[in-house]
This record gives sequence, structure tokens and C-alpha cells, in this order.
Amino acid sequence: MSNYATLQESINTATFNSENWNADGSINWSFVDADAFDECNKLFDGTAAFYEAFDEIVTAIRNEMREEADSEARFEMAIS
Repeated sequence: MSNYATLQESINTATFNSENWNADGSINWSFVDADAFDECNKLFDGTAAFYEAFDEIVTAIRNEMREEADSEARFEMAIS
């Protein structure tokens, strides 16, 4: 498995860990960052390379979450 894929898996796992959620159920990205950094930083050539990949993966996840929320909202409007 590539370093990028390992980081992606680590981030995905961390987002489903209830210890990384805020009281309102949203994801505490700082906690996800800490978990992923602890697990995967050593796989990258420096902190900058780690955060370049981390930011790319998290941006994709957040965009996907936003698209799903928008789709659900449109569906709710359509059936109301």
C-alpha cells in the first residue's frame, strides 16, 4: 500500500472514531490530524509532504460530505 493510501485509510478511520467528534456530531479535524500525524508522518519525507497529502485527502472528504448533504437536502425538498 502506498504512503498516500495508508494516510487516506488512517484519516478515514479517524473520522469514524467517536472520540474525534465534537459535541454536535461534527468531525473535529484537529483530532483527526493528530491521529493521522501520529500514525503516518514517518511515512512521508517531512512534515510539509505529510500536510500536502493530508490537506488534499481532507478536502476531498469534506467536498464529498458537502455533496451528500446537498443531495439529501434536494431530496427532502422534492418529497415535501
